Amino acid sequence: MKKLLAFALVAAMLTAMMLTGCGPKLAQSVDANKTQLYIGTYGGGVGTEWLEKAIADFEAKYADTSFEEGKKGVQIMIRTNKTDMEGETLKDVIGLADTKEEIYFTEGVFYQTYVSRGLTLDLTDYINADLTEFGESESIADKMSDELKAAMTVNGKIYALPFWQGCYGMVYNATLFDENGWYFDKNGNFTDAAGNLGTGPDGQSGTADDGQPRTYDEFFKLLAEIRKDGCVPLSFAGASQDYLTWLLAEMAVDYMGVDAFKTNYSLDGTVELIKAGTADFTGDTVTYQTENVAITPKNGYELARQPGLAHAIKFAERLMQNTTNYNANSCLSGSYKISDAQLEFVGNTASTKLDPIAIMIDGSWWENEASAAFQNTYQGSKYDSEMEYKWMSFPKATEDKVGQKSTLVASVLDSYSFIKANISESKKDLAVKFLQFVHTDAQMAQFTETTGLAKPYDYAVDQTKLTSFTQSMMSCFNAADLVTPMGNSDLYRAYCADYRLAYWMRTAYDPSKGAIDNLASILTTKSGGDYVFTAADCYNGMLTYRRDTRWDAYESLIK
Repeated sequence: MKKLLAFALVAAMLTAMMLTGCGPKLAQSVDANKTQLYIGTYGGGVGTEWLEKAIADFEAKYADTSFEEGKKGVQIMIRTNKTDMEGETLKDVIGLADTKEEIYFTEGVFYQTYVSRGLTLDLTDYINADLTEFGESESIADKMSDELKAAMTVNGKIYALPFWQGCYGMVYNATLFDENGWYFDKNGNFTDAAGNLGTGPDGQSGTADDGQPRTYDEFFKLLAEIRKDGCVPLSFAGASQDYLTWLLAEMAVDYMGVDAFKTNYSLDGTVELIKAGTADFTGDTVTYQTENVAITPKNGYELARQPGLAHAIKFAERLMQNTTNYNANSCLSGSYKISDAQLEFVGNTASTKLDPIAIMIDGSWWENEASAAFQNTYQGSKYDSEMEYKWMSFPKATEDKVGQKSTLVASVLDSYSFIKANISESKKDLAVKFLQFVHTDAQMAQFTETTGLAKPYDYAVDQTKLTSFTQSMMSCFNAADLVTPMGNSDLYRAYCADYRLAYWMRTAYDPSKGAIDNLASILTTKSGGDYVFTAADCYNGMLTYRRDTRWDAYESLIK
């Protein structure tokens, strides 16, 4: 069985082609001698280079094939637009007669909404067909996990395929860590990479997380040490505080584990919850008493009492209410975009005038998306080559959790590929062929090598084509239990937008607004020089909001 190299990431700085976004370029003027196929794509952190390569390969394969009388070959036209290709905008125009695009690779798609509106073609037969035309004996369905197939199945049919999967987390500059000795030894003291490294959060020696902080306490000890050494400990985009929200959700899931996580989507199981009124947030670590509660659709709001959520809220309070941990002028600025954060993360290290940044909150796609930041960054600096970047494993909330297998969310982030339902019958066969083609092993491996992102299918990637960042990331992820935030209940189908990980696991309730918000903003709100809200305020407000506001909206579907 081939093992999926989950979340493989190829550095954008490896070659000039990746730096400049070069690759096969497609003529966009119509060739009347060929059959046209129109594709719409979001682009974003994934970019279009992978698609341009796939198109070139597909056009070459079918150069002598006729799909229309009097024509030979196929010409695939692509249009990229992050605004009107985004799922929530696209759903209102995809069915219009003058919409040319026939296949989509995009993001922000609420799958259940598209299916209920009849916007996507039934792909069931094509997904289950063996890919013999492309030299493979398996079908696309054979490459999908049972869990993923179940999540994608609506009334026995599948109407789209997950496009790619990713994860939010923390990237660290390993070059800076090596130079400054920011690793933990077995006694909890700092050492260099050649020292007697501690086990890291997995509790095992000789693994990728050796020397990394084992617990939240060690993580904050690390941030203090980095600041003492004259560097900025951590950065994230103030204009995109959802990156921090996603990180906190990931850390909450890591605490709860596979079974408890799945109960959030099935609303059927027994989970450990914090007893009402026992959570104490006054120390560095939240303390509480627990009880086991049977969860059903009627009391699903009780899942807001999961210990992992409380620990994530406390982590956020410790992070945000100590501004030595980050640059407040940037991280709390609504104009500080993710591209700005990426540029400073890469560029500050090479500069002799700016404080280097040690850690950045971002996603698994960051190197591909930040390719522009790498261009010429190191010329004229003390570094004659690029920095080495690595993925940081999530520290555990408490010492007793060290050694527990990590649980990581392999989210498709609402990204799907599909064929529009009202495609011309004469084009259907061609569109299906292309969708099948990009799900062959060779094309999926090329996608990963080009974008640094994985697809949630079973396929192999040549490890020699991956960077040290990729290697560190894969080691962490391949050692973890990967879970997908998708469900099949009536509640999930009707309110799939609410079930997005960063919302369902959201640890951010603003008592002053009576609404969900971002923790970075809430916890840094001040009045008279003092912080207005505490972790306890956010936690208790979240419990009330989930019970009294959201669950009332679900009442008609709760049996």
